[in-house]
Amino acid sequence: MGNMKLIKSRVGSTLYRLESYIRKDIDILEELEEDLLMYNCVNSEKSNQINLNRYKDIATQNVISW
Repeated sequence: MGNMKLIKSRVGSTLYRLESYIRKDIDILEELEEDLLMYNCVNSEKSNQINLNRYKDIATQNVISW
């Protein structure tokens, strides 16, 4: 009987630790997701600005060539 209680206690303790590790991993992944979203937004804005500048240059060249 005592042996069974010890096993249950150890299994419970191990499961608790695993749950704790999983929760920490989830927190880290959520932070990474937020960072990636912000990174993508910044890069998207930079990309849009670069494309806008290219279109302006092309439009200017077209006007000059006319």
